[in-house]
Amino acid sequence: MIELMDLSSAIQLACGINFAGSVIMDRHSRYIARCMEYVDYVRSVVLPRANAATRETLENRVVAAENEIFTARFALLPDIWRLQVLCFIAGIACALALVAPAFFKPFPIETANALGLLVAMFCPIPLALVEVGRRLKKFKPAIDNARDRLQKAVHEALRSDA
Repeated sequence: MIELMDLSSAIQLACGINFAGSVIMDRHSRYIARCMEYVDYVRSVVLPRANAATRETLENRVVAAENEIFTARFALLPDIWRLQVLCFIAGIACALALVAPAFFKPFPIETANALGLLVAMFCPIPLALVEVGRRLKKFKPAIDNARDRLQKAVHEALRSDA
């Protein structure tokens, strides 16, 4: 029979692994959202105040920055979703490994816990984390450069208007 403690531990481990995937996904989404907030700020606050010649240049920079940020965002989404699915699968596998002693009496609880940890360690989550990190390193400079070019254009426009 499944002990309540074993089932509780299994559910907590599964939720923890799923939460790790969600945190990683949320972190990347928030970074891209911060970059887009600056683009929205320029579009809503700076552009209406700029003169006609400066406004056209800034509009072009805003569109270019948006395109680069969206390209990076959509290039990262499949990897982030893959990581989320792998975390979900690993969470279920670990939960099943922790509950295994109830169904297979020869296994003591320590063996099941060790088996659960082995599943967590050797599951593809670390590989997915490395892949998402590598892809983010590839696209983060593109996002940063787009934002920096837009900031530079805004500063030049404000200097020329003054």
